[in-house]
Amino acid sequence: MEKKWRISGRIVSGVKQGAFFTQLDWFQEQCLDKLGFKPYAGTLNIEIASDDIPRVKVLEEEAKIEFIPPDSNFCSGKAHPVMVEHIPAAIVMPAGEVRIHGKNIVEIISDRRLKNALNLDDGDCVKLTNVLSAEPTQALKMKVDAVLFDLDGTLIDSIGIYYKIVDIVFDRLGLPPVPREAFVEAAKDGNFQWDSVLPENLQDRKIKVIERATEITKEIYPRLFAKHLKLIPGAGKILEAISDEGMKIGIVTSTPEENMTYKRQMLKSTGIDKMIEVIITADDVKNKKPAAEPLIQCIRRLGVAPAKSVYVGDARIDIKAGKAAGMKTIGVLTGFDNLLALETENPDAILDSVRDLPLAIVMNSKLI
Repeated sequence: MEKKWRISGRIVSGVKQGAFFTQLDWFQEQCLDKLGFKPYAGTLNIEIASDDIPRVKVLEEEAKIEFIPPDSNFCSGKAHPVMVEHIPAAIVMPAGEVRIHGKNIVEIISDRRLKNALNLDDGDCVKLTNVLSAEPTQALKMKVDAVLFDLDGTLIDSIGIYYKIVDIVFDRLGLPPVPREAFVEAAKDGNFQWDSVLPENLQDRKIKVIERATEITKEIYPRLFAKHLKLIPGAGKILEAISDEGMKIGIVTSTPEENMTYKRQMLKSTGIDKMIEVIITADDVKNKKPAAEPLIQCIRRLGVAPAKSVYVGDARIDIKAGKAAGMKTIGVLTGFDNLLALETENPDAILDSVRDLPLAIVMNSKLI
């Protein structure tokens, strides 16, 4: 199999036969078993450049995932996992004798309607990234021994609360609101840098303003977290699925222990705490993320090797920390950093949410 590549293609209309085939019971069951998901009805058809046809041809020749029909009334086929932008999917390749598209058209299946998920339409361009050395799901299970998670913006939906805290602080200080872009930049290293978001005309009294901002934050933090904190949708089920597969689960957060009260209560009230073996906070280490120390501390307590571990987070510092610790990394788009920001750190995968995590582990050979 050749090296990892990325190609672009143009979305085109198909012949509307994919919906029938992808919803056949035997095909759905084999997709779930071998790819880790049941496909959405239909396929996404992508027209690729002639120069990229040989790459797809290699996938077809070496694809190890096969669909075996129950009888001769149906055709066989192969599949190979890919990422469509940041969404896990797979190229499906029907047997040659029944292929209805030309060699420049690839058919994609996923667990969702990709056009809607990516907000695209016919004629729009989309990027495909192949996934190397793909094996059937059963062969990949358990090769990842531990999954470590960041907390805020990854497992718990708290980013909006932090935005609200800063809005309230600035309102009480009589200052204009902080643009979201400036907020994200101020928080990129794990500690919110008040100095970087205060107006320049406060230079002579910044220290006092920051002290007051800190006081207000400590005052309103408990109330807002008690009222608004919730889980990222699907997080509980995903952790349960990971735990059921025998993988160990840990949390590594930059939150100091004094601010963990409501977060721990959330984990306990949802039953997630029973699946988490280790929680590392800012107080457990000398150097916080993006240093590797908190992640290394976590896997030592879990008793697993870095190469058999994955770290999942919503921010650039999470990806940096995971790589520094020798782990594979996955970014999720439910927190501070957007797709472009996460791509700068080149994680092994970028997903919409943790709900896609088991599929990513199965499909991305770099996580093995």
